[in-house]
Amino acid sequence: MDTQQVIKKSIIEFLPTILMIALIPIFWNDYILTGIYAVAIILLFLAKRERKEITIFISSAIIITFFEYIFVMTGVEIFQRHTLLGVMPLWLPLLWGYAMVAAKRFLLYVNSHKEEALTLKIKRTH
Repeated sequence: MDTQQVIKKSIIEFLPTILMIALIPIFWNDYILTGIYAVAIILLFLAKRERKEITIFISSAIIITFFEYIFVMTGVEIFQRHTLLGVMPLWLPLLWGYAMVAAKRFLLYVNSHKEEALTLKIKRTH
């Protein structure tokens, strides 16, 4: 597997996340942006979904939101939008959740090529 293949696959897997991030400065209404993210994620899962990805999505959204909350409460991070828990944007858990699904897909792709320099010890769950 060459570097160009890895870059191409990473762009393909992370493109939805990149597009979601690109929408942030366009939509200042967090409720509208959350709705757009929700519809996009549902469509992305309908187009391609592997077993346990909903679990990865939900658990990542919850766990990372918890850590984001801690970071905000300790002053490490500051958000300008406060529609979730009064400290962060409402759409943030959806963005993090889908980003983790994209990361999982990308890592499984890299592992599937058995390239020793790139192989990460992650197994597919069924």
